[in-house]
Amino acid sequence: MRVVGDRKLSRETRSIMPGHQRPRELILPGASPVCLPRRALMGHAGGMDGDGFTVREARPSDAFSVGALHIQDEREQGHAVPPGFLDALSDAWLRDRARRTWVAEDARGRPLGMLHGTRVQRLPSAHRPADAWFHVSLLFVTEDARGYGIGQRLLEALLAWAEADHVSRVQLNAVPEARTLYERMGFGPPSDRLMELRVSDRSRRGAG
Repeated sequence: MRVVGDRKLSRETRSIMPGHQRPRELILPGASPVCLPRRALMGHAGGMDGDGFTVREARPSDAFSVGALHIQDEREQGHAVPPGFLDALSDAWLRDRARRTWVAEDARGRPLGMLHGTRVQRLPSAHRPADAWFHVSLLFVTEDARGYGIGQRLLEALLAWAEADHVSRVQLNAVPEARTLYERMGFGPPSDRLMELRVSDRSRRGAG
């Protein structure tokens, strides 16, 4: 196991070293993410335009950036992040081969947001084609980068990939503050036939 400073790296995170250590402007000691001032996002006309950021599919070397964005999302929701969470999440993301992730970054490579989720392939059937669907696990944009269309660009990248990869539908859980964006992109309520059961609730009922 390789040691960097006083930290031991797992096999998964070791695979992205040494050329891709944690971005210094993103992570401070203790895995605390830092948002740069808004002026760092400003373009030539005083605001970010389409050329002010790039959206692309994530690479293994983005593992720490993906983890740091997750931490920012967790903290915005009021959750305490335990020690070692950054490494644990980065490792899990690297191991999850079914997950697809897109990241948005500025001209310096600083991550501004991400979207990721899982593609589910249905088995062939005699009465329908063997199509696939995609569940969005998280769409997150850093607080200082909101209002520049980054969330929409991330969704557009996903939908372009979905069409090319023969994904028939995309599902997500819409938080109230993002519902307008999703509706503008064409998302709507599912059919009346869609139902859900939470296994944890069923277990509690059985225990009672």
